[in-house]
Amino acid sequence: MQIVDGKTVCLVSCQRSPEPVFLKWKGVEKVPEGNFFVRSGPGSVALPPDSAKEYIRTRFSGGQT
Repeated sequence: MQIVDGKTVCLVSCQRSPEPVFLKWKGVEKVPEGNFFVRSGPGSVALPPDSAKEYIRTRFSGGQT
């Protein structure tokens, strides 16, 4: 951690997952398998189930939902 302009800043670095990962959190997911997020610029966006399936099909070898 570092202090920048008087505020604590934490940088998180992570590796790309070799397989799709779904988020299940407190029963708020839209589908039973969980929500699927992708990075978009500086943020993350939840993909609707049909878009998530297409994204997984094109980005992960053998990926299925």
